Amino acid sequence: MTSAFISYSKIDHQEAEFVYEKLSERGVDVFIYQHESKPGLFWKSLAAEIRKRDFFLVLLSPNAAKSTWVQREIGWALQAKPDAAIIPIVVLPLSMDDWEPVFPLIPFQHIDLTGWPNPHRIIQPMLMLFRYLGLPSSPRTLPYAE
Repeated sequence: MTSAFISYSKIDHQEAEFVYEKLSERGVDVFIYQHESKPGLFWKSLAAEIRKRDFFLVLLSPNAAKSTWVQREIGWALQAKPDAAIIPIVVLPLSMDDWEPVFPLIPFQHIDLTGWPNPHRIIQPMLMLFRYLGLPSSPRTLPYAE
């Protein structure tokens, strides 16, 4: 079973929940802090979750670029997964200044979900995400908000 860690700013929780639901529906074991939070779950536990997951998905936005926790999680992921197991997902447009804190992610192929929640604007990016994760990406798996 494919597994993934979703890093996001709490301000972007709707976008994170959307990605979580669509991946969970397809059988991905997804760690997302709001669903998995337990008393005492701090940085050591988060770093361990990042290490044990197949993929690290980071939802990028101006909010995420300002989040100390997202920046820490990116650092842990870069240490644990220096290869293609990191997938940046742009959920809100970023200015050049916003990119500075997440600059180490520039070499990674990103997915553009800035068209969310319009289902017609996110079909192709979601199918690309499914392919990256090794999931079926036929037209029957379209990510409409059912």
